Amino acid sequence: MDLSCQVLKYLHFLRLVIINDDFKPMVNENIQIDFNGKIKPQTNIIIDRYVRWLLLCKKYPTKNLQPPFDILFVWNVHMLRPHCYRNDCLKLFGGYVPNTCADIFGEISNCSDFFTLWNLEYNEQLCEHKSEKESKIITYNLNEIISFKLDESIWKQILFTRRVVGYRNIKHFTTNVIKNMINRYDKFFDIISPCHKLCPTTDIDIVWHAYQLNPRLYFDHSN
Repeated sequence: MDLSCQVLKYLHFLRLVIINDDFKPMVNENIQIDFNGKIKPQTNIIIDRYVRWLLLCKKYPTKNLQPPFDILFVWNVHMLRPHCYRNDCLKLFGGYVPNTCADIFGEISNCSDFFTLWNLEYNEQLCEHKSEKESKIITYNLNEIISFKLDESIWKQILFTRRVVGYRNIKHFTTNVIKNMINRYDKFFDIISPCHKLCPTTDIDIVWHAYQLNPRLYFDHSN
């Protein structure tokens, strides 16, 4: 994997989160997130859509099921808990989400199979920009599919996205800057352990996230 390229893709993806219509209510800087309070209703909607997408991938592993952006974002968040993600995928698929189904950064632009099969399976005409009314309840046990509090992780990632996009203009991340970020990440990764938990700086965290979004390689890298 070209980690420099992966970092650039990840930064571009975070920028898209900020400007995407689906996330405008969630990334509003005036929103104060209270993890001890009631989770925002938008979160429940996109988690439901994400789980149903996983179930589609399980049923149609050879199809191109590139999802809309909100589902793609939750998939990113899920991957950022690499051991949970691996265990959840092993339970559901016997392995990771099939490579044929989607690209993590949305670089497969044709979603025709996704919309066709979603409408077929859920009898629901889905569009990219939706309202809460379009979310349809199906029967599944979320705790059997996702092994951690995905709703809280979504909001934490929203906060991280706000911080990163406000941290530097994307143009700041030149080849040399990213090379230095990766060098700092390598040094950081060498000194962390289960007994020595350290909080990374934002630039290191960006590289760390980018690596985690290639779960097979990251699992080998971290073991």
